[in-house]
Amino acid sequence: MKSKYLMLATTMLGTVNVIAAADISHEVPGTLPSLGVPGNLQLPAPTHTVRIKPELAGVHPRLIFNAAGLEALLNKIKDPKMVPVMEGFLNNARKLASKGPPVNPPNTEDPFRGFGGTLSSLALAYLLTNDPYYLQAAKKWIHAVNHYPSWAGNEDLGASHICFGMSLAYDWLYNDLTPDERREIETSLHAHGKILLHRGFAPEYIGKWWGGIYFQNHFWINNTGVAAVAAALYDRDPGEYQRWLDQTRSAFQTTYKHLGVDGGYHEGPAYARYGITWLINYIELLRSISGEDLSDMRQLKGVVPYFCHTMMPNWKSLANFGDAPPDGWPKEKPVIAANNPDTGDAPGIGYRSGGPIDNEMLAYLAARFRDGHAEWLRKKNRAAFNANYYDSAFDIIWYDPSVEPKPLDDLPLMGLYQDIGLAVFRSSWQDNAAVIAFQCGPPGGLHAIKQWKTFPHPVVGCGHSHPDANSFLFWADSDYRIADPGSYTHFKSTHNENVWLVGGKGQRGEAKWFDGRSYYINDIPQAHLVKAMTSPAADYVEGEASPAYEPDCKLTQFRRRLLFVKKPQPYVVVYDTLEASIPQTFTSCLHSFYPFQILDASSFAADSKGLAGGSVFGPDGFTMSAAPLTVIANDKPVRRGFELNISPKGRTTSTWMVAVIGIGKQNVRLLSPAPAPKLQIGDDIISWDAGGEVSFNGQVISNNRMAITPTEQ
Repeated sequence: MKSKYLMLATTMLGTVNVIAAADISHEVPGTLPSLGVPGNLQLPAPTHTVRIKPELAGVHPRLIFNAAGLEALLNKIKDPKMVPVMEGFLNNARKLASKGPPVNPPNTEDPFRGFGGTLSSLALAYLLTNDPYYLQAAKKWIHAVNHYPSWAGNEDLGASHICFGMSLAYDWLYNDLTPDERREIETSLHAHGKILLHRGFAPEYIGKWWGGIYFQNHFWINNTGVAAVAAALYDRDPGEYQRWLDQTRSAFQTTYKHLGVDGGYHEGPAYARYGITWLINYIELLRSISGEDLSDMRQLKGVVPYFCHTMMPNWKSLANFGDAPPDGWPKEKPVIAANNPDTGDAPGIGYRSGGPIDNEMLAYLAARFRDGHAEWLRKKNRAAFNANYYDSAFDIIWYDPSVEPKPLDDLPLMGLYQDIGLAVFRSSWQDNAAVIAFQCGPPGGLHAIKQWKTFPHPVVGCGHSHPDANSFLFWADSDYRIADPGSYTHFKSTHNENVWLVGGKGQRGEAKWFDGRSYYINDIPQAHLVKAMTSPAADYVEGEASPAYEPDCKLTQFRRRLLFVKKPQPYVVVYDTLEASIPQTFTSCLHSFYPFQILDASSFAADSKGLAGGSVFGPDGFTMSAAPLTVIANDKPVRRGFELNISPKGRTTSTWMVAVIGIGKQNVRLLSPAPAPKLQIGDDIISWDAGGEVSFNGQVISNNRMAITPTEQ
């Protein structure tokens, strides 16, 4: 049968060269590293049971696909649309094979995450071509990885990526491995899997980083690694590995039942794309061995619009709320490689497909839900990065060439993700669109806060969230104008967000990793969206963020009202009111990737085009100051863009500000101040009445009003 696979791949690609196995031979050794594997595990009683399909006993392959599934893959790659995908995948596999494993890699997460993908890629390349070059390369990588003294500390993402990739390689190559090679893999996988299982479920670890953190990517990835080990090695000790499978399945039940209600993700779109890729890995691993299908979860059904709305119109940058890096930093910033915006790794060594969204994830969502928008976004994302390589086995496995891309024109230009308090407005779906993204919600989302005490382990994990209730981003003319340059930081500071400081203090949760515990208390007020409205000419959103602030701020109101005017030169009007029960100092923070220039007492610019510039109106005597922004990342100060601080004079119990961003001061006049401000901006008249209702050119913006459900506040 394998000769047929080789003939098929050779005929289709014309590039597969059979190379003697001896060219990259390896030796099966000796003693594997001593890892300090825990003894008998005291695990909580599982609530769910995984029932392995009886016909899979003693059969390989069985993870993700079986023999029939492999046959289907070989038939799929006959499709002409698969030719560039296979060419890119095998080009990358050849690079991995020729380069071979590093001798002394850094014992850090990123390289080891990449090694996990390498193992599965080489194994699949062999299955699809029958070329012994890939088989021997896979064996060489397996041998080297098994003998590294540590898998990035053995207790987190590096180890779980390898557990997953090694389990797939073991299962897929099982019939081509010698008994000694199998034993080496089995010994190593069991040891590392048991460490992860202990780390995730032993009582002393619950709530300590990823143990019991049901809505956090580490939890999903590490439990997927454990489940893959158990599924691969099940025949060696069914009793032992049944416990592993039941434990991980029980843990995922809380995620399955309660994660997201509308597709939004509390740690931002960048971590949604990473975490959801691994939710999919677990879902399909479970389906392949048991037939149980968890892919109907609400989060997966709503996530494609979420990614479409939060993708900036260059199709390279995701709205960088939370620990999300923007793509295309100006020269003042570190350059992020286009093929891997998170790590800068070369193709094949990184752990994510090129671009800001995992292409394998989009391929799965397109295939599973017959979603042409997902396929359109996948193609757009790849084109934006000139990505002609495919560095994941799942680029082949999930991709369905029968799903046609569907442009986004029929998606609403307003995306409302009420659970996490996110509203996104676009002027169009074209490449020259302007975008506003507005965030006002509690860490983890309203649904999780309501439900968390019912979870088996009511602990909080919002590490990549930021203290950013009422923050916003503004994109126009192919770049961020107002941004969230905090990016990946190891101290989450309100000062880095586009919000206010009160008495020099900010919102709760500031820490090296965001500390959400103070938000998870029953029946306390939470930051929330108040209203969101859209019309052809302008969009409008309001948020109330006072509940997010530290108690000694004594803040009773922080109402932000944001009007997005969708003209050829788009602009934003931000109207803020703040009140406190004691006199306080107030400071507004705005951020850009370009230096702010203070033009006079009430106007500023932040780039040569003036699109990030604007005018400020407020109480008499307010001041503005500008400086580079420094954040803490990896425990070191790092320069990240620029900040503009606007401070009303002295201490007071209330203040207000109106800022017009994106249009020159000469075109802006304040006709009346708060509490019912009225402005003339070019030919436009914008006003608020005393009750807070906004009018644009004499018309109340009420078209397509999306009311915020009071019970969700």
